[in-house]
Amino acid sequence: MPKGVVVIGLGNPYMRDDAVGVLVARALQERSLGGSIQIYEHQEADTSLLEYFEGAKKVIIVDALRAGRPPGSLTKYTISDRGMSSLISPACMPFSFTTWWT
Repeated sequence: MPKGVVVIGLGNPYMRDDAVGVLVARALQERSLGGSIQIYEHQEADTSLLEYFEGAKKVIIVDALRAGRPPGSLTKYTISDRGMSSLISPACMPFSFTTWWT
């Protein structure tokens, strides 16, 4: 079944700035966004995230990252911009940065 837009907030809610993805997901869950947007919290950036991709038109992943930019800056990546090989971190975590999949 098509899901529409999926938002995944990544992070550890107990680790200060690493909590940003989870806090964004929680804030979005408090709003009435309609049935075509599904919001999830996830603490690990691992392959179990792939289940959320099935049937989705767009997946938005919100996570903290070090990008040499001011805190709170938005960074947008697409698969075509970065290529699949760049999605693998040294720790073998496939989604270790804020990513918007389009």
